[in-house]
Amino acid sequence: MNGLGFRDWPDREVLKPQVFRVLWIEFKRPGEELTTSQEVMQEELMAMGQHVVTCFNDKEARAAYEAHRD
Repeated sequence: MNGLGFRDWPDREVLKPQVFRVLWIEFKRPGEELTTSQEVMQEELMAMGQHVVTCFNDKEARAAYEAHRD
């Protein structure tokens, strides 16, 4: 989404085709925090019923994906 000129969208969007559930993943380096505008974007997405997580490594992202699969 950022490449389309929209700023602060999470880094990855994971779609579950069977039920079209979306998982948004924002990757941050360890110790790094969301910017204020990223926090606002995540809050807006969650208010719309979207699933949004912030992950600091691939292990956390895989766990979020597995939890989201059910």
